[in-house]
Amino acid sequence: MIRLLIIADDLTGALDSGVKLAEAGIPTEVRISPGCPDSPDEEFEASTLTLVVDTQTRHLPAGEAYARVESLVHWARKKGIRLFYKKTDSTLRGNLGVEMAALMNAGGGGPLVFAPAFPALGRTTEGGRQYVNGVPLEDTVFARDLLNPVRTGSVREILRQGVDLDVREVEPSGLAAALREAGEQEKELLVIVVNGRTEEDLAETARALARSRNGGRSLRTKGDGGGASRPLLAGCAGFAAHLPELLGFHRAEPEKPRLRGPLVAVNGSLHPVSLGQTRAAIRSGFLDVALEPEEILSPEAREEAVRKIVSASMEGRPCALRSVLHDADFQDYRRKAEEFGLPPGEIHKILPRFMGDIVRDAASRAVMGTLVVFGGDTLGGILEAFGKRAIVPLAETFSGVVAARVPGVPNPRHLVSKAGGFGDDEFLIELLRLIRDP
Repeated sequence: MIRLLIIADDLTGALDSGVKLAEAGIPTEVRISPGCPDSPDEEFEASTLTLVVDTQTRHLPAGEAYARVESLVHWARKKGIRLFYKKTDSTLRGNLGVEMAALMNAGGGGPLVFAPAFPALGRTTEGGRQYVNGVPLEDTVFARDLLNPVRTGSVREILRQGVDLDVREVEPSGLAAALREAGEQEKELLVIVVNGRTEEDLAETARALARSRNGGRSLRTKGDGGGASRPLLAGCAGFAAHLPELLGFHRAEPEKPRLRGPLVAVNGSLHPVSLGQTRAAIRSGFLDVALEPEEILSPEAREEAVRKIVSASMEGRPCALRSVLHDADFQDYRRKAEEFGLPPGEIHKILPRFMGDIVRDAASRAVMGTLVVFGGDTLGGILEAFGKRAIVPLAETFSGVVAARVPGVPNPRHLVSKAGGFGDDEFLIELLRLIRDP
């Protein structure tokens, strides 16, 4: 029976939070589901205790994002799910406050405790502001994100975009008092933001929450007695690692993947980090399988890319399927899309699907040991091509990098997923070394 629902707004985020439970031996399934997660042709695995749903709302208008999350929480409550975690991006992109409001309203009210720090990846929260490797969020590359730029590092300002939330900021040591006060005031839409600079800060936050829950303070929603456990929780993958102990889950031996070659990398991300990793891999000897702007709708180009991947895989040579190598080059794709008469922004949907079709066709002709995918949209396009919505996270190969399997898809044997901004330039090279010398 599913006990915990994690609500994510993109696929890589769903995986990097779900894997924290999987590594604790808690059976976890990730499901792409803009609507109801039920599907007549895809049953949940019987052992699943944690369900992570990618609502695909990061780039949606606020009203649509609210409606999807609200509907999902209502569905979960009808299924008897009482534990909720709103997974957020560690650089605060997306409809954060709106989706938290939807969770609180559909789940029976606040408070919601939000721990946005992820110290292991350099994301810290200090004085109510978000930093990346010590740099204010608004001064990083995430402020120039093509689809979802972040203009401020103030957590309060970000959460209140498009919604009237009561936002309070505390240190981990002050969380218990803030929860007591919240229980007395019974604020319906209260978010308590907890600062965090270190892993110990996250651990202290979890301990304060555990004491609050064990002490019986404001644990259940008002009304029918069948609502969500209190307080509601939110954060990125960093705080998700503390959920097993916090929620009283029994740890077990996790399923451990052994990654094998051939390695096929697919980069649909425009993040400078992913582009740098792709360039480094090609320089090191990965076969460069490039998709040129004029080829985005070409069956001939798709077949040529498939042929190159199949040939490289049969030779045991790693390869990299990609669009651009420098973010400025993406303007050529946009111009070509306009020439083809495509609506603005449609290219961001077409490329993942095109890449997905290439991967599916290549996998039908040659063995892929490990498929590495950069970016949630690209991963979604690949799953769509295979006709699948479910992924089972298994383990982190590196921090923020998730190895998984896709039920019903024997080839590739394993899938490795990474958000665009994670890792250093040598990531693919290091992963290849791990495969060759486990």
